[in-house]
Amino acid sequence: MPNLYTKPFADYYDIKAEGLFQNVGQELEFFKFIFGTCAGIPVTKILDAGCGTGRHSIPLLQAGYNVTGLDMSQNMLNRFKKKLESANLKADIIKKDMKKMDFAEEFQAIICMNSAFMYHLTDADIFQSLKAFHNALENGGVAIIDIMNFLSLIGRYKENLVTKYTKDKITIDVAVKHSIEDIPAIWNHYEFGIIDDNGKIITYREFHKLRMVNYNEMRKFLFEAGFREIKCFGDFTDREEVKSNSKRLIFVAIK
Repeated sequence: MPNLYTKPFADYYDIKAEGLFQNVGQELEFFKFIFGTCAGIPVTKILDAGCGTGRHSIPLLQAGYNVTGLDMSQNMLNRFKKKLESANLKADIIKKDMKKMDFAEEFQAIICMNSAFMYHLTDADIFQSLKAFHNALENGGVAIIDIMNFLSLIGRYKENLVTKYTKDKITIDVAVKHSIEDIPAIWNHYEFGIIDDNGKIITYREFHKLRMVNYNEMRKFLFEAGFREIKCFGDFTDREEVKSNSKRLIFVAIK
């Protein structure tokens, strides 16, 4: 079975992320909006759970927040460390499964972005991580968890996709095959990539399994983990809660 977050995938992840996900600046403004309107305490210390290459941690650091980054992938964290050095920034970086976090009221905010939370495949995994999030927050603290709304794919689901990403004379050609395990609600993502880095050719293979959690399930899990108030937004440009037809489910949970 192919590896998860191989070194080529991690080294060139940011180029793909620019094409796959929303503008980081819009996400940062959303964070500030939530910190200012939903959190019951001032936010200065943030945990980025599933931080990857620091796509969100770095702009948060540059905005003056104290950030701790946590991720299971050493390859992604190595890339994060290089970016910190280049930007002359410092952050605590921890290699750990978020289910096994043991923080006790150390943060005023937690972010878990770009579907990182969907790697929890069982109900027990989901509850364990959300309980760890709850324990890690001070009273009045806020968790922001961004996941895909898989039900929005009905009518537009494509089993096979081919995409090209380009930046600074680097080209990444990606072929993706999707399949669904409907009983456990698992989304399988098979990916093959060819990277052309100024004439240097690199290939990688990835296999990712993601849990297709829906809106009602996630709300239930959050309440069971102890969060007292839960909101959900459909886009990082939104300032009102989602009503219908959203590609993302951005949960905001207050302790």
